[in-house]
Amino acid sequence: MTIEKISYSMSYEMVTTTGLKLWQKLGVEGTLSQNEDPKEGYKALHDLIEETHKEHSQPLSFVADNAPVPEVQVEKEQPKSLLEQIESCTEVKVLESYRLIAKTKPECQEAYDKKLKELKK
Repeated sequence: MTIEKISYSMSYEMVTTTGLKLWQKLGVEGTLSQNEDPKEGYKALHDLIEETHKEHSQPLSFVADNAPVPEVQVEKEQPKSLLEQIESCTEVKVLESYRLIAKTKPECQEAYDKKLKELKK
């Protein structure tokens, strides 16, 4: 078998500054010389597409002036237990919102009653 022509194409998904997506497709075709290895020719076409894409497409971000998008790390607080929530109440009205759920556990009911007496003083 004789391979005379080879081709390579690649599609890239791009995101515009407005958040819309678009596709860019690049392709090249080449003719092999008699002694040229088809794998080397294919690699040369691949490299050409990659270089062209890098040269003519700029990374887009949603930050002004295409500055890199900062990575934000947030420490998440562990949610308070029901008992801690009841004990941290500072208003009777807020505490009363726990009345029904406190009845499901004796230790929560005890903390509820204690806190209610404390806040009604």
